[in-house]
Amino acid sequence: MANTRLDNIINNSHRFDLRISGDVKAAREKAKKNLEWARSRVMVNGSTGEIVTDKEGKVLTLGYMSKSWFCEKGGRNNAFSIVKRLSHLKDFPVNEKKYLPKFISLTFAKIDESWQAERALQKFLNALRTWAKRQGVEILAYFWTGEVQKRGALHYHILILGAPFITREQLGAWWSFGFSDIRAVYDYEGAFKYLAKYLWKWGHLANDPDNLPDWWFYFSIFSKRRYGFSKWFSLPPTERIPRWLKESLESYQALGEIEKARRVVGGGWLVSARSPCFDGAQVEFRFESHFKVVEYRA
Repeated sequence: MANTRLDNIINNSHRFDLRISGDVKAAREKAKKNLEWARSRVMVNGSTGEIVTDKEGKVLTLGYMSKSWFCEKGGRNNAFSIVKRLSHLKDFPVNEKKYLPKFISLTFAKIDESWQAERALQKFLNALRTWAKRQGVEILAYFWTGEVQKRGALHYHILILGAPFITREQLGAWWSFGFSDIRAVYDYEGAFKYLAKYLWKWGHLANDPDNLPDWWFYFSIFSKRRYGFSKWFSLPPTERIPRWLKESLESYQALGEIEKARRVVGGGWLVSARSPCFDGAQVEFRFESHFKVVEYRA
């Protein structure tokens, strides 16, 4: 009976491995097809018929635009967003002599456990916030970014502002997936920029799905999240919406009164604002994008 049970366990485990292997293979093929599709599509202004280009006049495909912000040249949208958040650092209300900024590194010891990335990182940050509150700290500011090491495992870099002294033992208790390290930071703006450079590394990986490790395809959420900020770094809607939408809202005298703004599935934006044009009442505006995606052949 024992041998039969053992055989069943081994057989079921083998079938599970085959299923996971099949899922990874299918996800990898889908990623390659999506990349090929994006490389053959461009954005066109529906009003003028102009194709979106870079400053040098080079046509930008969706494949390039989606990764341009972490290429060596940098990119506009996300790079600008990071710079805007960086500019807020000087406003963080903290006694730097009492609460030195901290630089934390977290690494997965086992490559195959990297698929737990989203859950593991969130668990760590939740533990950090809970501990800080118990120490009497109400406001924490942090910025994290992930790096894929040459051996294929995930590695996190986190800059934290406003946290009390953290021992290495405490850090290890919050991170049970491998290795951890913590150091004091005396130039936190320099540390912020140091972390930002790791965003560029993801572009070289995502550009070639065949070179991505298997764990990359175990989940979909984290593959779209290469960095994260605490709520303290949140940008107001006016700093997150595109330029064409700002111009449209200005015509309604509502740009400075935006309360919420979000993308709509299928294209466009839904904005909630108060406008003098409507006696100061809160109104929802639905704006269709001026741009459409079309196939492009050079």
